[in-house]
Amino acid sequence: MPKTMPVANGTTLIRLIRVVAACCLVGLAAAGNPTSALASTAKTVDSPPPVSKTAKARTDTKHAELRPGVIKLEKRIATLRDQLGITGGQRKAWRNLATVMRENESAMYTVVTRRAGRIKSVNGPENLRLYGLIAAVHAANIQRLLGAFQPLYDSFSVPQKKIADKLLRDTREGAFSDGY
Repeated sequence: MPKTMPVANGTTLIRLIRVVAACCLVGLAAAGNPTSALASTAKTVDSPPPVSKTAKARTDTKHAELRPGVIKLEKRIATLRDQLGITGGQRKAWRNLATVMRENESAMYTVVTRRAGRIKSVNGPENLRLYGLIAAVHAANIQRLLGAFQPLYDSFSVPQKKIADKLLRDTREGAFSDGY
């Protein structure tokens, strides 16, 4: 048995998350209204229209800044950068890791708030499906995080590795987690 899990690239994981989300929505739709199951699946699997990176960044930042989870994450990213003593040569890998952390928080926020908004009206199986979606997104987030963290960790000096190891062991939420 391998000691580490294989890491998929970001595109593969995003597709996996979409497939899992579509499956969960099909199950939810079929439980509530079988005729709408196919329609909701088509809407879920279709990609949104392309948006420029600048417009997307402005929209994401505008809405994200209002969320306490984003504020907490940005503080955590700044603190980790300082604690780890990120050097000039490590900046690119650090920015990549920080981007993945932000994307992971956003993905978790989406599925957690979706479940929270429906929790009072769902039955037991639907509740478990929604929770399963959260677990699937969390697992995909961890794989993406590992893929971004490994190159940075490999570039660390021995003292930086000791700090990172301690942070990962001692932080209640996980130093680099998605916050949920």
